[in-house]
Amino acid sequence: MSARRSVINEELVCTARQLIYDVEEQRGFIYVAAGFCTDMSGAIWLFKRVDPHVREVIVVAGGEVDTIYTKLGQKWRAAFRIHDGSWIVGEPASFDRPRGGGAR
Repeated sequence: MSARRSVINEELVCTARQLIYDVEEQRGFIYVAAGFCTDMSGAIWLFKRVDPHVREVIVVAGGEVDTIYTKLGQKWRAAFRIHDGSWIVGEPASFDRPRGGGAR
């Protein structure tokens, strides 16, 4: 299967299979193939353009939750599932503006 080039895929630095946004929960979902991941700032800014008040972005890789980006005040924190099934939680970081990728 060949990946279709798109602004979304360039921002995410991977090929997204499906995007879903839950308006009530202010939560975005990005579905990618097993073994793939997304660029954190690309994933956040993709959904910030859908809803500036997005609170969480969840990446599902191969049918399993792989990464969760959560807004904490003005910063975002990433939690990553590693091979043994445990999670690594990063320090909160600011994303004041998008970087790289496609149109803003």
